[in-house]
Amino acid sequence: MAPQIDVFTTTILSNPGIRSRHERLHRHLQAARIEYTTHDVASDEEAKKFWKRKNGGNNELPCILVNGERAGTFEEFEES
Repeated sequence: MAPQIDVFTTTILSNPGIRSRHERLHRHLQAARIEYTTHDVASDEEAKKFWKRKNGGNNELPCILVNGERAGTFEEFEES
């Protein structure tokens, strides 16, 4: 069975660098045909609470969870 992948992002982005990270993550996952669910922490308060709890107080976005556990940083994702 495939792992459950959740990606936490925000639709409120004024920083071009952060926006680029979000776009690159989505492109990588789509190109690899990896199924995932996106959660917008700007518009979904429950997703925001879950993200904060699972991300260990780190406010870095995007955040990737695999089967409910943090999978690492965006930089680690790009290196893999």
